[in-house]
Amino acid sequence: MIDFSRPAWLSGEVCFFFGLFMRLLAALLVLTLCSAPAFAARMALVLGNGAYTYDKPLPNATNDAQDMAARLRQIGFIVFEGINLNRRDTLKLVQTFSQTLQSDDTALLYYAGHGIQMGGEQLLDAGGCPAGGRGHADRQFHQAAKHPPVARK
Repeated sequence: MIDFSRPAWLSGEVCFFFGLFMRLLAALLVLTLCSAPAFAARMALVLGNGAYTYDKPLPNATNDAQDMAARLRQIGFIVFEGINLNRRDTLKLVQTFSQTLQSDDTALLYYAGHGIQMGGEQLLDAGGCPAGGRGHADRQFHQAAKHPPVARK
């Protein structure tokens, strides 16, 4: 028979203080995130790809991205949203987003869709194309996402 009772060291007081500690830690995290300088913007790039031509469609990806974009707007983020974009339009949106960022801004990236691995690196599949044709476009997208040209003041 398996004993599912609490270990002796995990008394009611320990549980109480651990719970209190976790609540204080969460409050501190929220206060830290909310105390960004007043002039710094909170920007989000939200991409949702579910309508793939050469891969299995993902019906929930677009819904998830739209829900996330709406929630981020509710809490004060400036959202750059792209739903079912092709590669060219995705690259354009990534470039617009990265050029809009200032050095003191908070940036968030949310992606819902297929991912691929190429050359040992994980990449976002922004638009879907046949496996043999991914090369140049994926490297271009990866470079834009990995090294965005951030605007400086």
